[in-house]
Amino acid sequence: MARRLMIVAGEASGDRIAALALRALRERCAPGELEVCGVGGDELAAAGMEPLLHHRELSVMGLWDVLRRAGRLLGALRRVERLARELRPDLLLLVDYPGFNLRLAGRLRPVVPRIMYYVSPKYWAWKRKRIHGVAELTDRQALIFPFEEADYRALGCRAEYVGHPVFDLVEQAPERGEARHGLGLDPADRVLAMFPGSRGPEIRRHLPLLRDCLLMLRDLDCRVLVQLADSLDRRLVENLSLDLRGVRVIQGRYYECLAAADLGLVASGTASLEAAALGLDHLVFYRLDRLTGWVARRMVRVPWASPVNIVAGEELVPEYLQDGATGLRLANWAVARLEWLRRRPEESARGPVLGERVRELLGGPGASARVAEILHGELWPDGVPGE
Repeated sequence: MARRLMIVAGEASGDRIAALALRALRERCAPGELEVCGVGGDELAAAGMEPLLHHRELSVMGLWDVLRRAGRLLGALRRVERLARELRPDLLLLVDYPGFNLRLAGRLRPVVPRIMYYVSPKYWAWKRKRIHGVAELTDRQALIFPFEEADYRALGCRAEYVGHPVFDLVEQAPERGEARHGLGLDPADRVLAMFPGSRGPEIRRHLPLLRDCLLMLRDLDCRVLVQLADSLDRRLVENLSLDLRGVRVIQGRYYECLAAADLGLVASGTASLEAAALGLDHLVFYRLDRLTGWVARRMVRVPWASPVNIVAGEELVPEYLQDGATGLRLANWAVARLEWLRRRPEESARGPVLGERVRELLGGPGASARVAEILHGELWPDGVPGE
Protein backbone atom coordinates (compact mmCIF):
# COMPACT_ATOMS: atom_id res chain seq x y z
CA MET A 1 0.00 0.00 0.00
CA ALA A 2 1.36 3.41 -0.99
CA ARG A 3 2.19 5.96 1.68
CA ARG A 4 1.00 9.55 1.29
CA LEU A 5 3.20 12.55 2.03
CA MET A 6 1.81 16.08 2.17
CA ILE A 7 4.25 19.00 1.86
CA VAL A 8 3.52 22.63 2.70
CA ALA A 9 6.16 25.09 1.42
CA GLY A 10 4.70 28.58 1.39
CA GLU A 11 7.59 30.44 -0.25
CA ALA A 12 9.86 30.12 -3.28
CA SER A 13 12.92 29.28 -1.15
CA GLY A 14 11.03 26.52 0.66
CA ASP A 15 9.79 25.21 -2.68
CA ARG A 16 13.37 24.80 -3.94
CA ILE A 17 14.61 23.22 -0.72
CA ALA A 18 11.70 20.80 -0.40
CA ALA A 19 11.99 19.77 -4.06
CA LEU A 20 15.57 18.61 -3.52
CA ALA A 21 14.51 16.51 -0.53
CA LEU A 22 11.57 15.04 -2.45
CA ARG A 23 13.79 14.01 -5.36
CA ALA A 24 16.16 12.31 -2.92
CA LEU A 25 13.23 10.57 -1.24
CA ARG A 26 11.84 9.29 -4.55
CA GLU A 27 15.21 7.69 -5.27
CA ARG A 28 14.62 5.55 -2.18
CA CYS A 29 11.13 4.47 -3.24
CA ALA A 30 9.91 2.02 -5.85
CA PRO A 31 7.25 3.19 -8.36
CA GLY A 32 3.84 3.38 -6.76
CA GLU A 33 5.11 3.33 -3.16
CA LEU A 34 4.78 7.07 -2.55
CA GLU A 35 2.04 9.62 -3.27
CA VAL A 36 2.88 13.28 -2.74
CA CYS A 37 0.60 16.32 -2.69
CA GLY A 38 0.67 19.73 -1.11
CA VAL A 39 1.45 23.43 -1.29
CA GLY A 40 4.46 24.66 -3.22
CA GLY A 41 5.60 25.94 -6.57
CA ASP A 42 7.06 24.87 -9.87
CA GLU A 43 10.07 23.09 -8.34
CA LEU A 44 8.00 20.75 -6.17
CA ALA A 45 5.61 20.10 -9.06
CA ALA A 46 8.57 19.17 -11.26
CA ALA A 47 9.81 16.83 -8.50
CA GLY A 48 6.51 14.94 -8.62
CA MET A 49 4.24 16.65 -6.09
CA GLU A 50 0.59 17.04 -6.99
CA PRO A 51 -0.04 20.76 -6.35
CA LEU A 52 -3.09 21.58 -4.24
CA LEU A 53 -2.25 25.27 -3.91
CA HIS A 54 0.56 27.40 -5.40
CA HIS A 55 2.73 29.28 -2.92
CA ARG A 56 1.99 32.50 -4.84
CA GLU A 57 -1.41 32.50 -3.12
CA LEU A 58 0.37 32.71 0.24
CA SER A 59 2.96 35.31 -0.75
CA VAL A 60 3.14 38.13 1.79
CA MET A 61 6.03 40.29 2.96
CA GLY A 62 6.00 42.20 6.24
CA LEU A 63 3.37 42.87 8.88
CA TRP A 64 1.44 45.39 6.83
CA ASP A 65 1.13 42.94 3.95
CA VAL A 66 -0.02 40.21 6.37
CA LEU A 67 -2.68 42.52 7.83
CA ARG A 68 -3.84 43.63 4.40
CA ARG A 69 -4.18 40.06 3.12
CA ALA A 70 -5.29 38.38 6.34
CA GLY A 71 -8.61 37.26 4.86
CA ARG A 72 -6.95 35.58 1.90
CA LEU A 73 -4.39 33.84 4.12
CA LEU A 74 -7.09 32.58 6.47
CA GLY A 75 -9.04 31.25 3.49
CA ALA A 76 -5.93 29.44 2.24
CA LEU A 77 -5.31 27.98 5.70
CA ARG A 78 -8.85 26.62 5.87
CA ARG A 79 -8.57 25.21 2.37
CA VAL A 80 -5.30 23.38 3.09
CA GLU A 81 -6.72 22.07 6.37
CA ARG A 82 -9.82 20.76 4.59
CA LEU A 83 -7.74 19.04 1.92
CA ALA A 84 -5.51 17.44 4.55
CA ARG A 85 -8.53 16.11 6.41
CA GLU A 86 -9.88 14.67 3.17
CA LEU A 87 -6.59 13.17 1.95
CA ARG A 88 -5.38 11.88 5.36
CA PRO A 89 -1.62 11.92 4.68
CA ASP A 90 0.61 9.54 6.60
CA LEU A 91 3.11 12.35 7.12
CA LEU A 92 2.87 16.13 6.91
CA LEU A 93 6.13 17.93 6.07
CA LEU A 94 6.10 21.63 6.94
CA VAL A 95 8.88 23.70 5.38
CA ASP A 96 9.77 27.04 6.99
CA TYR A 97 6.94 29.66 6.68
CA PRO A 98 6.12 29.48 10.43
CA GLY A 99 3.28 31.99 10.65
CA PHE A 100 1.16 29.77 8.42
CA ASN A 101 2.63 26.35 9.10
CA LEU A 102 2.42 26.39 12.90
CA ARG A 103 -1.25 27.38 12.73
CA LEU A 104 -1.81 24.56 10.25
CA ALA A 105 0.02 22.09 12.52
CA GLY A 106 -2.22 23.07 15.43
CA ARG A 107 -5.34 22.40 13.40
CA LEU A 108 -4.08 19.10 11.97
CA ARG A 109 -2.38 17.69 15.07
CA PRO A 110 -5.37 15.41 15.90
CA VAL A 111 -5.70 14.27 12.27
CA VAL A 112 -2.23 13.54 10.84
CA PRO A 113 -0.28 10.61 12.39
CA ARG A 114 3.11 12.34 12.10
CA ILE A 115 4.18 15.93 11.45
CA MET A 116 7.75 16.93 10.61
CA TYR A 117 9.22 20.44 10.45
CA TYR A 118 12.09 21.28 8.10
CA VAL A 119 13.90 24.64 8.49
CA SER A 120 13.09 25.85 11.98
CA PRO A 121 11.61 29.30 12.65
CA LYS A 122 14.36 31.75 13.59
CA TYR A 123 13.39 31.64 17.27
CA TRP A 124 16.91 32.73 18.24
CA ALA A 125 16.42 36.03 16.40
CA TRP A 126 12.93 36.83 17.70
CA LYS A 127 9.79 35.11 19.00
CA ARG A 128 11.67 32.68 21.24
CA LYS A 129 8.40 30.96 22.12
CA ARG A 130 8.12 29.59 18.58
CA ILE A 131 10.56 26.82 19.44
CA HIS A 132 8.02 25.60 22.00
CA GLY A 133 5.29 25.70 19.36
CA VAL A 134 7.37 23.55 17.01
CA ALA A 135 8.22 21.16 19.85
CA GLU A 136 4.58 20.73 20.86
CA LEU A 137 3.04 20.53 17.40
CA THR A 138 5.52 18.36 15.48
CA ASP A 139 7.03 14.90 15.94
CA ARG A 140 10.37 15.40 14.21
CA GLN A 141 12.55 18.38 13.34
CA ALA A 142 15.20 18.68 10.62
CA LEU A 143 17.43 21.66 11.46
CA ILE A 144 19.73 23.66 9.20
CA PHE A 145 21.86 25.49 11.78
CA PRO A 146 24.10 23.44 14.12
CA PHE A 147 23.35 25.41 17.29
CA GLU A 148 19.60 24.65 17.03
CA GLU A 149 19.90 20.94 17.79
CA ALA A 150 20.81 21.34 21.47
CA ASP A 151 17.95 23.80 22.01
CA TYR A 152 15.37 21.41 20.60
CA ARG A 153 16.77 18.35 22.34
CA ALA A 154 16.62 20.20 25.65
CA LEU A 155 12.85 20.23 25.10
CA GLY A 156 12.80 16.47 24.53
CA CYS A 157 12.44 16.71 20.74
CA ARG A 158 13.57 14.20 18.11
CA ALA A 159 15.59 16.92 16.43
CA GLU A 160 18.51 16.48 14.08
CA TYR A 161 20.91 18.92 12.47
CA VAL A 162 20.97 17.85 8.82
CA GLY A 163 23.21 20.58 7.41
CA HIS A 164 22.23 23.55 5.30
CA PRO A 165 20.57 22.79 1.93
CA VAL A 166 22.29 25.82 0.38
CA PHE A 167 25.16 23.58 -0.68
CA ASP A 168 22.77 21.23 -2.47
CA LEU A 169 21.09 24.20 -4.12
CA VAL A 170 24.29 25.71 -5.49
CA GLU A 171 25.33 22.40 -7.04
CA GLN A 172 22.89 23.44 -9.78
CA ALA A 173 25.14 26.39 -10.64
CA PRO A 174 27.33 26.08 -13.76
CA GLU A 175 31.05 26.78 -13.79
CA ARG A 176 31.98 30.45 -14.15
CA GLY A 177 33.14 30.18 -17.76
CA GLU A 178 30.04 28.23 -18.79
CA ALA A 179 27.78 30.75 -17.04
CA ARG A 180 29.43 33.69 -18.77
CA HIS A 181 29.26 32.02 -22.15
CA GLY A 182 25.59 31.24 -21.67
CA LEU A 183 24.86 34.85 -20.73
CA GLY A 184 26.89 36.30 -23.60
CA LEU A 185 29.55 37.80 -21.33
CA ASP A 186 33.24 38.07 -22.16
CA PRO A 187 35.65 36.27 -19.78
CA ALA A 188 37.45 39.59 -19.22
CA ASP A 189 34.30 41.53 -18.29
CA ARG A 190 33.85 42.87 -14.80
CA VAL A 191 30.34 41.84 -13.83
CA LEU A 192 28.16 43.27 -11.08
CA ALA A 193 24.96 41.29 -10.43
CA MET A 194 21.97 42.54 -8.49
CA PHE A 195 19.44 40.26 -6.77
CA PRO A 196 16.50 42.31 -5.46
CA GLY A 197 14.48 39.37 -4.09
CA SER A 198 11.79 37.00 -5.28
CA ARG A 199 8.52 38.48 -3.98
CA GLY A 200 6.54 41.37 -5.39
CA PRO A 201 6.46 43.58 -2.26
CA GLU A 202 10.23 43.42 -1.72
CA ILE A 203 10.87 44.02 -5.42
CA ARG A 204 8.78 47.20 -5.27
CA ARG A 205 10.86 48.43 -2.32
CA HIS A 206 14.22 47.39 -3.74
CA LEU A 207 14.15 48.33 -7.41
CA PRO A 208 14.03 52.11 -6.78
CA LEU A 209 17.06 51.67 -4.49
CA LEU A 210 18.94 49.73 -7.17
CA ARG A 211 17.95 52.25 -9.82
CA ASP A 212 19.51 55.04 -7.72
CA CYS A 213 22.65 52.93 -7.40
CA LEU A 214 22.75 52.25 -11.14
CA LEU A 215 22.45 55.93 -12.01
CA MET A 216 25.62 56.54 -9.99
CA LEU A 217 27.42 53.65 -11.71
CA ARG A 218 26.42 54.53 -15.29
CA ASP A 219 29.91 55.70 -16.27
CA LEU A 220 31.64 52.72 -14.67
CA ASP A 221 33.37 50.19 -16.91
CA CYS A 222 31.46 47.07 -15.90
CA ARG A 223 28.55 44.90 -17.01
CA VAL A 224 25.47 44.93 -14.78
CA LEU A 225 22.91 42.15 -14.47
CA VAL A 226 19.61 42.58 -12.59
CA GLN A 227 18.18 39.13 -11.92
CA LEU A 228 14.44 38.64 -11.41
CA ALA A 229 12.51 35.51 -10.47
CA ASP A 230 10.60 33.78 -13.27
CA SER A 231 7.35 34.27 -11.39
CA LEU A 232 7.61 38.07 -11.27
CA ASP A 233 5.74 40.32 -13.64
CA ARG A 234 8.33 42.01 -15.86
CA ARG A 235 6.13 45.10 -15.90
CA LEU A 236 7.41 45.79 -12.37
CA VAL A 237 10.77 46.64 -13.91
CA GLU A 238 9.30 48.57 -16.82
CA ASN A 239 7.18 50.67 -14.46
CA LEU A 240 10.24 51.52 -12.37
CA SER A 241 12.34 52.54 -15.39
CA LEU A 242 15.32 50.23 -15.14
CA ASP A 243 15.94 50.61 -18.86
CA LEU A 244 19.44 52.02 -18.44
CA ARG A 245 22.41 51.74 -20.75
CA GLY A 246 24.65 48.78 -19.99
CA VAL A 247 22.09 47.14 -17.68
CA ARG A 248 20.55 43.79 -18.53
CA VAL A 249 17.41 42.58 -16.77
CA ILE A 250 17.43 38.78 -16.74
CA GLN A 251 14.37 36.80 -15.71
CA GLY A 252 15.23 33.39 -14.28
CA ARG A 253 18.76 31.98 -14.82
CA TYR A 254 19.46 32.72 -11.17
CA TYR A 255 22.41 30.40 -10.65
CA GLU A 256 23.99 31.46 -13.94
CA CYS A 257 23.95 35.07 -12.75
CA LEU A 258 25.45 34.11 -9.37
CA ALA A 259 28.19 32.06 -11.02
CA ALA A 260 29.04 34.68 -13.66
CA ALA A 261 29.39 37.68 -11.33
CA ASP A 262 32.48 39.22 -9.78
CA LEU A 263 30.44 41.16 -7.25
CA GLY A 264 26.87 41.02 -6.00
CA LEU A 265 24.28 43.28 -4.38
CA VAL A 266 21.99 40.76 -2.70
CA ALA A 267 18.69 41.13 -0.87
CA SER A 268 19.04 39.48 2.54
CA GLY A 269 17.90 35.87 2.84
CA THR A 270 18.88 32.50 1.39
CA ALA A 271 20.40 34.29 -1.62
CA SER A 272 23.16 35.67 0.59
CA LEU A 273 24.12 32.16 1.73
CA GLU A 274 24.01 30.93 -1.86
CA ALA A 275 26.26 33.78 -2.96
CA ALA A 276 28.70 33.01 -0.15
CA ALA A 277 28.67 29.27 -0.88
CA LEU A 278 29.60 30.04 -4.50
CA GLY A 279 32.40 32.35 -3.39
CA LEU A 280 30.76 35.56 -4.60
CA ASP A 281 31.97 38.74 -2.94
CA HIS A 282 28.75 40.54 -2.08
CA LEU A 283 26.93 43.14 -0.05
CA VAL A 284 23.56 42.56 1.65
CA PHE A 285 20.75 45.10 1.59
CA TYR A 286 17.12 45.07 2.66
CA ARG A 287 14.16 47.36 3.18
CA LEU A 288 11.08 46.36 5.16
CA ASP A 289 7.85 48.31 5.21
CA ARG A 290 7.77 50.95 7.97
CA LEU A 291 5.52 48.96 10.32
CA THR A 292 7.58 45.77 10.10
CA GLY A 293 10.82 47.73 10.38
CA TRP A 294 9.58 49.47 13.54
CA VAL A 295 8.62 46.14 15.13
CA ALA A 296 11.89 44.47 14.05
CA ARG A 297 14.03 47.18 15.67
CA ARG A 298 12.32 46.47 18.99
CA MET A 299 12.10 42.69 18.86
CA VAL A 300 15.01 41.25 16.85
CA ARG A 301 17.77 40.06 19.17
CA VAL A 302 20.61 39.51 16.70
CA PRO A 303 22.66 42.38 15.25
CA TRP A 304 22.64 41.13 11.66
CA ALA A 305 20.14 40.29 8.93
CA SER A 306 22.25 38.12 6.64
CA PRO A 307 22.31 34.43 7.60
CA VAL A 308 26.00 34.45 6.65
CA ASN A 309 26.77 36.91 9.45
CA ILE A 310 24.33 35.30 11.90
CA VAL A 311 25.88 31.85 11.65
CA ALA A 312 29.42 33.29 11.78
CA GLY A 313 28.68 35.51 14.77
CA GLU A 314 30.48 38.37 13.03
CA GLU A 315 30.09 40.57 9.98
CA LEU A 316 31.58 38.62 7.08
CA VAL A 317 29.56 40.58 4.52
CA PRO A 318 28.55 44.25 4.85
CA GLU A 319 24.88 44.99 5.49
CA TYR A 320 22.84 48.08 4.61
CA LEU A 321 19.30 47.93 5.98
CA GLN A 322 16.23 50.17 6.06
CA ASP A 323 17.23 53.86 5.88
CA GLY A 324 20.86 52.77 5.81
CA ALA A 325 20.26 51.15 2.43
CA THR A 326 20.80 53.96 -0.05
CA GLY A 327 21.83 54.01 -3.68
CA LEU A 328 24.92 56.03 -2.77
CA ARG A 329 26.17 53.52 -0.19
CA LEU A 330 25.62 50.56 -2.52
CA ALA A 331 27.34 52.39 -5.38
CA ASN A 332 30.32 53.41 -3.21
CA TRP A 333 30.86 49.80 -2.14
CA ALA A 334 30.66 48.56 -5.73
CA VAL A 335 33.08 51.23 -6.97
CA ALA A 336 35.59 50.46 -4.22
CA ARG A 337 35.48 46.71 -4.84
CA LEU A 338 35.73 47.07 -8.62
CA GLU A 339 38.70 49.42 -8.21
CA TRP A 340 40.38 46.87 -5.96
CA LEU A 341 39.89 44.21 -8.63
CA ARG A 342 41.24 46.52 -11.34
CA ARG A 343 44.41 47.35 -9.39
CA ARG A 344 45.09 43.77 -8.31
CA PRO A 345 43.87 41.55 -11.15
CA GLU A 346 46.29 38.80 -10.15
CA GLU A 347 44.43 38.32 -6.88
CA SER A 348 40.91 37.05 -6.51
CA ALA A 349 38.36 38.98 -4.50
CA ARG A 350 37.52 37.93 -0.95
CA GLY A 351 34.63 35.78 -2.18
CA PRO A 352 36.49 32.44 -2.26
CA VAL A 353 37.67 32.98 1.32
CA LEU A 354 34.07 33.72 2.27
CA GLY A 355 32.94 30.49 0.60
CA GLU A 356 35.50 28.45 2.54
CA ARG A 357 34.43 30.02 5.82
CA VAL A 358 30.75 29.28 5.22
CA ARG A 359 31.56 25.65 4.43
CA GLU A 360 33.52 25.41 7.67
CA LEU A 361 30.52 26.74 9.59
CA LEU A 362 27.75 24.76 7.89
CA GLY A 363 29.42 21.76 6.27
CA GLY A 364 29.04 20.73 2.65
CA PRO A 365 26.33 19.15 0.50
CA GLY A 366 24.07 16.34 1.66
CA ALA A 367 21.29 17.99 3.69
CA SER A 368 18.62 16.95 1.18
CA ALA A 369 19.69 13.31 1.28
CA ARG A 370 19.66 13.34 5.09
CA VAL A 371 16.15 14.85 5.14
CA ALA A 372 15.02 12.19 2.64
CA GLU A 373 16.38 9.47 4.92
CA ILE A 374 14.44 10.89 7.88
CA LEU A 375 11.27 11.17 5.79
CA HIS A 376 11.63 7.58 4.64
CA GLY A 377 11.98 6.41 8.23
CA GLU A 378 8.89 8.39 9.27
CA LEU A 379 6.80 7.05 6.37
CA TRP A 380 7.96 3.47 6.90
CA PRO A 381 8.85 3.26 10.59
CA ASP A 382 8.96 -0.53 10.41
CA GLY A 383 11.57 -0.31 7.66
CA VAL A 384 9.44 -2.24 5.16
CA PRO A 385 8.23 0.04 2.33
CA GLY A 386 4.80 -0.64 0.90
CA GLU A 387 3.37 -2.63 3.82
